[in-house]
This record gives sequence, C-alpha cells and structure tokens, in this order.
Amino acid sequence: MADKAGQAAGLSMNVTLADVDGLLPPEFEVNLFRIGQETLNNILKHAGASQVKLTLIQERAHLRLIVEDDGRGFDASRLASLPPDQRGLGLREITERAKMMRGRAVIQSRPGQGTRLIVEVPLRGKSFHP
Repeated sequence: MADKAGQAAGLSMNVTLADVDGLLPPEFEVNLFRIGQETLNNILKHAGASQVKLTLIQERAHLRLIVEDDGRGFDASRLASLPPDQRGLGLREITERAKMMRGRAVIQSRPGQGTRLIVEVPLRGKSFHP
C-alpha cells in the first residue's frame, strides 16, 4: 500500500516489510502503521523527496521501522532542542505513539541531506534495551 501511494505521488518507493503478525499487540500494530503513515505524509508535504525507503525488520527483542528520504532535510538538532509543544504536530504524534508502545523514535536529518526516522518498539513480553 505504501509503495503504491508513494508512486502515485511521484515518489520512487523501496518497501521491505518483515512478517510481524502476532509479534505485537493489535493496538501497537495500529500505532506502527500510523507512524509510517504520518512519516510518509510529512515527506510528501515537506521533504521535496524523489526517493523513499521504508523498512520494517525484527531485531532480537524489538521491531525497527526505518523510513529514509532523499529530500531537503532540516536541522534535527535544532528540532530536538525545542520544547515538545513547539515541534510539528506530526512529529509529536510519531514520538508519542512510539512512547505509548514503550519504544522510541529518533529523527536524523541535516539540511540538504534527507531525513531518516528510526522507530524501535519492544516485542510482546520483552523489555526495551537500546
């Protein structure tokens, strides 16, 4: 679905998804889907990207969602220094959804160098250890 939506918007999409059925509670699956959806929406609205890579993989005791684009990027260190209520609503939602799942979201970006979002969520019954 993500690759078709991206292609319809003129993006070249590379999507790799692990089979995660049953690894997360259903509400976590919805949250992870919504994070991916919001990230792609942000890319379409702000990044000016032509290529997007979305990867969902299982690593030891957690799932890792990585979304990378080749867009204009931004100063992620400046964003991190802002109080949460001064960050964009979409980025706040992504961070909050990750926290709700006992996980974390990391945004890596620099002007002119694209953006990478990494979301790590512990698997069912596991603790998160970065």
